Amino acid sequence: MAGWRTVVVNTHSKLSYKNNHLIFKDAYKTELIHLSEIDILLLETTDIVLSTMLVKRLVDENVLVIFCDDKRLPTAMLMPFYGRHDSSLQLGKQMSWPEAVKSEVWTTIIAQKILNQSCYLGACSYFEKSQSIMDLYHGLENFDPSNREGHAARIYFNTLFGNDF
Repeated sequence: MAGWRTVVVNTHSKLSYKNNHLIFKDAYKTELIHLSEIDILLLETTDIVLSTMLVKRLVDENVLVIFCDDKRLPTAMLMPFYGRHDSSLQLGKQMSWPEAVKSEVWTTIIAQKILNQSCYLGACSYFEKSQSIMDLYHGLENFDPSNREGHAARIYFNTLFGNDF
């Protein structure tokens, strides 16, 4: 079974392996996480020491490891040759879905994005803009042919960051 956790490491630390566990050590604590629970390991700083045994076992468990630079931007990833993070295989499977499934998935994702934007603006007391986005949400159609997602994004980002954004 695939893991379900995304583990983010963003402090000076040492990561090692023992008894099928990732061992996290920093100046304040030691934590153990069973490898079967980990789906993605995100290394957000360059100040992390990794043991090669841990790297080997992460590969064995098909864990996607993402390395970030000193600005915390992703720069590389470690993927097993035969792991489940084969994006071309996944893309092929998704392309073969029936149109009804594609439509449902696409529309559900777009609807949730629009709803999240409306809720966040409401939480920030931009009630009128939040309602404008909710109106777009309620008019959403399959595959969003009228580009309500784009209109909602424009309202959202312009409200938060100004019209020059």
